[in-house]
Amino acid sequence: MSEEITTFKKKKRKATWLWLIFLFLFTVGSSTYWSYWDAIHINPIQSFLPAKDHVPPPTVTEANVTVEYGDYVRAKDLIQVSGGWLTEPDKVYIPAVLGTDELEVEYADIAGEPYTAAVTVTVTDKTPPLMMCPGIIYADVGKEMDPIDYLFCGDNYDPNPKVTVVGSYSLEEVSQYTLQFSAQDISGNTSTKDFVLIVREPIEDNDEDDSTYPVADFISKYKSEANTIGIDVSSWQGTIDWQQVKASGIDFAILRIGLQRGGYGGTNEIDTEFLANLEGAKAAGVKVGVYFYSFAKTPEEARQQAQWVAGQLDGESLDLPVAFDWENFNYFTGRGISFYQLNRTAEAFIDEMENLGYEAMLYGSASYLTRVWKVPDAKVWVAHYTEQTDYEGEYIMWQVSPIGEVPGIDGHCDLNILYKN
Repeated sequence: MSEEITTFKKKKRKATWLWLIFLFLFTVGSSTYWSYWDAIHINPIQSFLPAKDHVPPPTVTEANVTVEYGDYVRAKDLIQVSGGWLTEPDKVYIPAVLGTDELEVEYADIAGEPYTAAVTVTVTDKTPPLMMCPGIIYADVGKEMDPIDYLFCGDNYDPNPKVTVVGSYSLEEVSQYTLQFSAQDISGNTSTKDFVLIVREPIEDNDEDDSTYPVADFISKYKSEANTIGIDVSSWQGTIDWQQVKASGIDFAILRIGLQRGGYGGTNEIDTEFLANLEGAKAAGVKVGVYFYSFAKTPEEARQQAQWVAGQLDGESLDLPVAFDWENFNYFTGRGISFYQLNRTAEAFIDEMENLGYEAMLYGSASYLTRVWKVPDAKVWVAHYTEQTDYEGEYIMWQVSPIGEVPGIDGHCDLNILYKN
């Protein structure tokens, strides 16, 4: 009897081992099976896979990537992994070195063991300086001026592209000149912009636009189940009756918490109406977010500003993000800031706010969001004063008009649409 039991146990053990070997060979040998799990980045049997020494390392195929300075790439654009998967396929890389830059990309084998690939990318600077200015610039006869003061010029790489005015002109007599701006960056890229300079007798400008956009009309036109209607305000609006604001149909408000007084290099200063606006809006049932008006030139300065904002909030909860409002492009030319540096500055503010427990977003006009701002994965509040924006990027909020007329507010305020998720 004992011999039969022993024989049975041996047969059972042998069958078990054969079954396990068959299961292992089927599992490991099925490329279709593993490609499926690779695609969704899950290792379904990691707990009983063999030791790493018995798992073949993944095969990595490196892409031949060339990126323009200031642009970014994601891990999934840099390498492809067979027999494993990328640890963070959407991780963003922003090369900081012109020429060649080495990026570290993390991936794993089918047992979940980590690997790192050193990927070399080519970083070029073929982008000419960006210039924007009015097509016609006016000057008063006999009064000193520099046409470059009316020009916005910046570059992705060079913080100080060289700008000149091509053509001659005189401010001592009434006349008209067809001229050209020329800008060259340190890499030799050049751009030009034509303009007309009109030297004229001084005139008094009495063109005051007193048009308004009643909030009731705005709500009628834009309110839907997919959005909510709001405003953004600062001390410019004075004392606000928030109960009236709420009763008019306003759902949310973005409040200026402060500004960098004195411009570049200035000090942080709280908006004189912020605390009253925060208390009044919340008491009225208006959802709130805040914005900070910045002149920051470096990531370090932006991080300090984010810390200052968090300090002013002092743990106060917000319904909506904290916006980084950097819009000083009229004073940008010659300030020694590249677009790369500006974007890293905005990125630093947003990252620091989120590290401090607050959702954050980037504010910008549709024009500069398209041409200048490149902050990966940032939430965007776009300003575009038109009936229907054609901004092609993603955004969560749209500032539609600066001439809103809202009961409870003396004067104009900005009207906004916040889109629901």
